[in-house]
Amino acid sequence: MLSTKTRRNLRYRAICGTLVVLISLGVASAAAQGTMPVIAAAGVPLYPRVVRQAHIEGEVRLELSTDGERVSNVYVVSGQPMLARAAKENISTWRFEQHSPTKFLATFRYKLLPVPAESRCATADHNSTVTLRLPAEVEVSADEMWVCGPGIAAH
Repeated sequence: MLSTKTRRNLRYRAICGTLVVLISLGVASAAAQGTMPVIAAAGVPLYPRVVRQAHIEGEVRLELSTDGERVSNVYVVSGQPMLARAAKENISTWRFEQHSPTKFLATFRYKLLPVPAESRCATADHNSTVTLRLPAEVEVSADEMWVCGPGIAAH
């Protein structure tokens, strides 16, 4: 026989799990029904210099709400905080063709490209690529960035 506290805890977990599934289905249904808004204008997403220097890469998942023209709310579902900040800054530039307000998920992937050891201090800051599958997916890749100078070795 389960204690009252254990039953209450299990009931709470079941309710929370059900809510997460329902919210996810609601967000996913926008994409499945083809109701994803169309981007009319957007800034180019950047891989922040300090984040590259720290050798941070990863995926950021965001839940976006729109008001029919712009993003009205952004909730970070997961991701490294500095990368999430960069993704949110880019999303703030998005403008949509007129549509009914909606919610959907967007994923930003940040990837660092390896630089050969002999080139680390000579790497120019220009080898970045951006792949846009707006508004659901954004991929940003850039060369690793190394701090070099007199007495500083790139490792």
